[in-house]
Amino acid sequence: MLLIFTVFLFIGLFSGFLAGLFGVGGGIILVPSLLISFKYFNFPQDYLMHSVLATSLSCIIITSLNSSYTHLQKTSLDKPVFLNITLGITLGASSGGFVVKFLTSHQLQIFFVLFLLLVTYKMFKGFNLPAEQRHIPKPIYWFMGFIIGLKSALLGVGGGTLSVPLLNWTGKKMQDAVAISSTIGIPISLIGTIAYIISGWNISDLPDYSLGYVYLPAFASISLATTFSSRFGANLSHRLSHEKLKFVFKYFLLIILTKSIYNII
Repeated sequence: MLLIFTVFLFIGLFSGFLAGLFGVGGGIILVPSLLISFKYFNFPQDYLMHSVLATSLSCIIITSLNSSYTHLQKTSLDKPVFLNITLGITLGASSGGFVVKFLTSHQLQIFFVLFLLLVTYKMFKGFNLPAEQRHIPKPIYWFMGFIIGLKSALLGVGGGTLSVPLLNWTGKKMQDAVAISSTIGIPISLIGTIAYIISGWNISDLPDYSLGYVYLPAFASISLATTFSSRFGANLSHRLSHEKLKFVFKYFLLIILTKSIYNII
């Protein structure tokens, strides 16, 4: 058990730092890392990815709270945008947590890689365009929130890989987009985690110390580590220029995509 806690502490330190730096919730680091760890610890294969996604989302609750708090000390939150996106997130995240029960572990891994491939492609093709102020109708924000929430619940991520580029496109500078993204990670992860707990409640083959699909030792260790590292990453993000933050974000995604493809081959 000591080895388990140590492994997850290190995962939490790294994912928390990146979550604070990029406003991505840490899931795109947590999901591949938890998948490797759960395989090593011989978790049940049939529910392997379900446990990974649920545990990742539960950890993002704490990560998002910490990184959002730090970001909002340095920039103001666009409350109308946050509230409109959250309306869609509520339906999307709750739906995803129950839909995942009907998908296999391998299907979920493929889905995760395809998503990263699409986002990375769009970042390199379109993210270099200068952000311009655009008028976005409320229903568009609602739809954006639904897609972000659904995708996040199905992939175990906080939504930043989609919300940051979208918010930047609407005219938000990177620091403001990251602050909003970090904050919407709170309802995404909370609603998604509750759905995963309910969805996995009656499954008897899950590892000991599981709450639904959520593996509690990993949640406790990672949450403890991210409490410190996410704030450090958030502070650093406000010291980098808008262009430098975009540059690092793109190549960070490319590294994660390469690693994720390798894991499913």
